[in-house]
Amino acid sequence: GVFGFVTVSNLRIFENVNNYATKIAAFFPFLFVGVVQRHNKENFMDILLIGDEEEKMILKYLKASNLYALYDSEILKSICAVLKTSKNTVEIKNLATYPKFQNQGCASFLLKFIFKKYKNFNIILGTGENEKTLNFYKKRGFIEYTRIRDFFIQNYPHPIIENGVQLKDMIYLKKDLQRDKT
Repeated sequence: GVFGFVTVSNLRIFENVNNYATKIAAFFPFLFVGVVQRHNKENFMDILLIGDEEEKMILKYLKASNLYALYDSEILKSICAVLKTSKNTVEIKNLATYPKFQNQGCASFLLKFIFKKYKNFNIILGTGENEKTLNFYKKRGFIEYTRIRDFFIQNYPHPIIENGVQLKDMIYLKKDLQRDKT
């Protein structure tokens, strides 16, 4: 089935991907993912700043990215910015959930949607040296493949602190969806 193209709160709802949304709807009848219209992306800056603390860095990728929003009824819970970097690779530039909805499966749900949507792509992402974040992605099949030393020190005007630790290196993770059918 298809959700159709209904406009709700700056959101155009996608067709369901491999019936995943239909299966989830049995448990969460008001949960849906939509694509944010190009002209409305900056309206989501407050939640994007949860995933990346520097607005200037967000603006570097926001316009060229596809921005997916997870809503429960009409309540925005989580967001994901995905940028196509080559013919067969996309990069998750930002995955963020409002704090009051964290640890409820919102980001996991959104990632599963992204995996279905980009099933013929390799997915990469960069994150800091935050063990909780790294474990979240590794549990979902991502593996570390490179590191950019002192990225956060050189590219951000102020120290980025997560879980009491200053981030220094950008750790890149990858997931090959062409081999790993999640």
